[in-house]
Amino acid sequence: GINTILPNVDASFTVTPDTGYHIDKITIDGVEINLKTDLNGTLTGTGYTYTFKNVDNHHRVNVKFAINTHTITFNYNSDLGDIKDVDKNETITSDGGSITVDYGSEPTILISPKTGYHIKSVKVGDKELVKPTEVTQSTVKREFKLPKVTENQNVVVTFEINTYEVKAAVKGGYGEITSSTTEVSHNGDVTFTITPQDTSYQIATLTVNGKPVDDYTENKDGERVT
Repeated sequence: GINTILPNVDASFTVTPDTGYHIDKITIDGVEINLKTDLNGTLTGTGYTYTFKNVDNHHRVNVKFAINTHTITFNYNSDLGDIKDVDKNETITSDGGSITVDYGSEPTILISPKTGYHIKSVKVGDKELVKPTEVTQSTVKREFKLPKVTENQNVVVTFEINTYEVKAAVKGGYGEITSSTTEVSHNGDVTFTITPQDTSYQIATLTVNGKPVDDYTENKDGERVT
């Protein structure tokens, strides 16, 4: 715009960026001014006020704004999984790795647990993101869109080892089967003790997840143990 003023009087203008933006530079008559040190200017929060002294000529003012950028810092155990910046297709390092994004953006990250682990929690600051049930129960990769960025953020991702329910049953009776645990961690061991009703019975078949197995040992007391 054009402002007209009387000669030999002072004239001021104030530059105020929109939320999420800042003043990149101001040039007066083709010369960039130093916003911090120019004696005719004053920084006022995110804005800037400049005063022409005793105006006696035409002046041209150009202002350039730029969007604010913010840093998102990540912390997670890279032995249990990794995180990727989907937009840049780059892995984000653990223990302080970061990405820089524009104000108002909603960056997407891909979280990939290692085999045998799952995503326990994803926290942005003190807010935990909602996760589908399957993500918290098995090894599943998942993309998460982070909340709209308006300031620097810290993201903490926690992985947890998978656990599996153990069930055992005797079909048809004439004995019992007991397990050393009802829940076992990934790659963990569980022992079953199979006891026939008496010495006139023996194991006819033994199946695990529907598949017959025969790698069990027989104790001297007649019990059979997988």
